[in-house]
Amino acid sequence: MAAGRLSEAWASITKGAVAENILNLTKLGENYRSLATCLKTPTLWLALSSLCVLDQDHVERLSSGQWAGNADGQQIPSRPTCDNHDDGETLAIILCSICGNMCADCDRYLHLHRRTQNHQRQVFKEEEEAIRVDLHEGCGRTKLFWIMALADSKTLKAMVEFREGKSMATAAGTCRFCGSVGESGLLAIGNVCGDSECQEHALAACAKSLSCGHVCGGIRNESCCLPCLHGCSNDPTLKQDADDMCMICFTEALSCAPAIQLRCGHVFHLHCCRNVLVKRWAGPRITFGFSLCPICKTVIDHPVLRELLDPVCNLYEDVRRKAMMRLEYEGIHKAEAITTPGARFFSDPAGYAMERYAYYVCYKCKKAYYGGEARCDIEAGDDYDPTELVCGACSDISRAQIGRASCRERV
Repeated sequence: MAAGRLSEAWASITKGAVAENILNLTKLGENYRSLATCLKTPTLWLALSSLCVLDQDHVERLSSGQWAGNADGQQIPSRPTCDNHDDGETLAIILCSICGNMCADCDRYLHLHRRTQNHQRQVFKEEEEAIRVDLHEGCGRTKLFWIMALADSKTLKAMVEFREGKSMATAAGTCRFCGSVGESGLLAIGNVCGDSECQEHALAACAKSLSCGHVCGGIRNESCCLPCLHGCSNDPTLKQDADDMCMICFTEALSCAPAIQLRCGHVFHLHCCRNVLVKRWAGPRITFGFSLCPICKTVIDHPVLRELLDPVCNLYEDVRRKAMMRLEYEGIHKAEAITTPGARFFSDPAGYAMERYAYYVCYKCKKAYYGGEARCDIEAGDDYDPTELVCGACSDISRAQIGRASCRERV
């Protein structure tokens, strides 16, 4: 409807409804901004559902304030600017009782010293109501000063992060992973808290500072650091930022753990990539969807994952070879699904064979063996006993039968 496939009138109405659901987040009172209360309000859930159907027109008009201004037929109110910039364009978000109007960068540097950390500061009302909307890699995201909400249109999964309110933190340290603040303990001397998970992340994380001043969000001992996730690098290969959630775990932002940039350009948590490659496929049948990038579906590739990727690649080549042999043995290597232009497996006999046949890993010898057509595996379901997956060569039958079974399996 929003795309105008029914009519332009319906497109306008639908786009307005989607935008209104997102703008309603800015109208929530302070008593509805806590985690426990906000999760019970329909406003949040309507906003998340609207983020799933966001388009580029929404992004441009919502972020610029055009929708908010046009909704009531009023002009967009002017925003205060930073007192420390002479360009007259840099917007102020913090009002300090001593330093005046400041942008985020000025606030960070001018209140770094202990003598200035206790200045009374508050967020401008205009900043509270300002909304930032992004759309990239299939995810719609909106940011307010107290909340960040993100929803993926493909998986319909979402992440909501509740941030600090009006009062500005005056703690000596902030954990680079979980965001907790404190003036004592490890945070008094560093940027990682004492939480066991954060400490584990710190062992794998790069400790270098980039030229922009931000800490590198990548991993330790990489030959080339991960581009800045805060948008400072302008690297064309970087398609995500620090606030994007990891599209593997769907629970934390990329900045919450050491991340790696795959060869395809997409960024994920290192530990999430490792977990996927260790757990491999779900169910008894061998499938290789786990080894593909969740966003662009190209093969996962990164030097630090090579130890886990090599066995997967070897298994893939083994299954591919056996599936092609069986396809030719059954005489269907020139089926219409392969020779018809526009078909799913046109000129891809290997893909057709691996989709048609089911292969399993033998519990005893750990090698792939043929187990029938894939449609039989669908009927069997995911409830299975791994010890029952045994190839013909390892099954408890007579030696003569084993020999014949092995020959048939090799064919």
